[in-house]
Amino acid sequence: MDEEWMKNNSDIKEKDRKVVHVIITTEKHVGLNWAFLNQKHPQPQVRYINVPQSSSLRDYQKIFADEIFAEYESPVEIETIRFWTPKEHLPIDTYMETKTNHDVTVFANPVTLTKSFPSALAERLNDATIVHIVVTAEEKKSNSKKEDEKDQPLPESLRLQCEEEETIYDGRSSALTRQYTLAPPIEIYHRIFNTFLRLVEDPPQPTADDLNNTRELMQYLCELSDGDAAKSDEDVLSMLYNILKQNLRRMDKVFLNNKVCIWAGDEYVPILIVELEEELGEGNCDPSTQADLSMKHFWSMDRVKKVREKCCCPTFLLSGGGPWIGIIGAVFTDRVIVQRLTDIRWFGLSSTAEDKRLWANTCILLALRETLKQLTHFYERDLFDIRPWIPHGPHPRFYPHPTSYPYASPDGTRREIKFEYQRALDDYSGCSLNTLQNTAEGFLADLNYAPKLFYYGPLPDTPSFESISNAAQNAHPGLCLRPDTMYMVVMEYIESGPDPEVFRWQLEEILFKLREEGYAFGDFRLQNILKDFEGNIKLIDFNWCGEYDTEAKRDGDRLQVSKYVRDKLGELDRRGGRATTGPYAYYPSSLSLLPNEWPHGVGSLKPILPEHDWALLEKLFLKEFQ
Repeated sequence: MDEEWMKNNSDIKEKDRKVVHVIITTEKHVGLNWAFLNQKHPQPQVRYINVPQSSSLRDYQKIFADEIFAEYESPVEIETIRFWTPKEHLPIDTYMETKTNHDVTVFANPVTLTKSFPSALAERLNDATIVHIVVTAEEKKSNSKKEDEKDQPLPESLRLQCEEEETIYDGRSSALTRQYTLAPPIEIYHRIFNTFLRLVEDPPQPTADDLNNTRELMQYLCELSDGDAAKSDEDVLSMLYNILKQNLRRMDKVFLNNKVCIWAGDEYVPILIVELEEELGEGNCDPSTQADLSMKHFWSMDRVKKVREKCCCPTFLLSGGGPWIGIIGAVFTDRVIVQRLTDIRWFGLSSTAEDKRLWANTCILLALRETLKQLTHFYERDLFDIRPWIPHGPHPRFYPHPTSYPYASPDGTRREIKFEYQRALDDYSGCSLNTLQNTAEGFLADLNYAPKLFYYGPLPDTPSFESISNAAQNAHPGLCLRPDTMYMVVMEYIESGPDPEVFRWQLEEILFKLREEGYAFGDFRLQNILKDFEGNIKLIDFNWCGEYDTEAKRDGDRLQVSKYVRDKLGELDRRGGRATTGPYAYYPSSLSLLPNEWPHGVGSLKPILPEHDWALLEKLFLKEFQ
């Protein structure tokens, strides 16, 4: 089929044909319509290329670097090559007749290419008349230091983060793929991590023996190795045993040196993996990353398949180098999620007055000791009561650990409502919860504009903390600094009906109702709007919804919005509503600001305002307002 296409279209380059009629998809290759966008080559031209169906990002970058050089005689830096896909289906004719804006973000979105073009572009490849990808790159600089490094293999941690099935979700991502690697807090997958954090926040009092054992470890970690006087791993393990009261043993030979762990259960699963280097940064690697890889490697082995198919494989990691140590938590759901439970702390003695540091470090190790004891019980006892995973079916391993919530009936009796998870509703994991307790969802539910709320409160079996430091109380109101920040929301499930875009008047009425009560919604995007089969619009995801300052003057902000939004805001002012006193809602610090995703004035830790809701509504019906 490749030969036939080339024969029939051999003159496509010379004639600069505008339409490619055939897309070739074989077992090993896929055909793409692509264009190179560069300031030195402003004339839009669409080319055709046949690339491997499945390959690494680095290989794809090399292929296109060669193609760009052959087509445009323009050498580019391989690692700067980025792939983009048009936001809307863009016919080749239209693209080639258009004077393209050099800012690719105006008309295209980045392609998260972690495995293959077919998986990233999906159904677009079925249309041979559109532009599939736009390629951008920086021109190669002369005498660049990267010239000597271009053929060097990527470090293992970076290479794995470039491959979708190998990625560890620890917040670190490759600059080559920009893959989103943030994940929900691991406390929702297993209560052992919340137990650890609670014990760190409210620790048991250490005994004199505990303090002395920790001081001995801190003093030993401060010693510098010098030739024959190198520190002994066995000495460190012995000192850790004195504190943790658990035997540490070496892992299998399949792992790198210095991997020791505490085992539990008949299957010998690691509840703690230790990765300590002589000095932090030694060997040009991050010991915490090495511990992450060890955890993933072990839990991927066939020998622990029975355990892996029953639970999320909760594991603690202790990593560091020299007198620096940190505690990490990890789980294995449908992906490996790793999160730092403590900072990398100074486990050394640097003055004659170190009692505060000694006490704090001892408390952290005692918290680890207690949670390791409970985690051992989980693997040796509780695991037997969990049914094994059935392929292609729901299983507790992939979902948060709560399976019930307290319910108060109208007659005042309380009972426990149990539930099971069936599937995830969204693959996107970047969700931030505004912990301001408000009634916006309640009154909208009464008006039939939101699903019925069954429960909003702390995770079950999660102790609450009454105190919060004065410094935290006076911090920026958009930050969530309470120690008990994990809340659970249980609401009615709504089966969405047809496309909700035709129900603009209902959406406008919802925004007016919110204003009457002094609320702004915050995340008024299409994925949070449903229409049930009775024709009613429902809002979901009230994470950011909260009060806004109704008395504040924002004339400057209103100059940046369209006439439609200004008119609606004027109508809001005429209608009036409840005056608010706060606390007010702010966008989370983790807000992702992709190009053109949010209206003017939206930003990390900025106030959530009604004009943002109206601007997002206008964006949903943009063609109608033009």
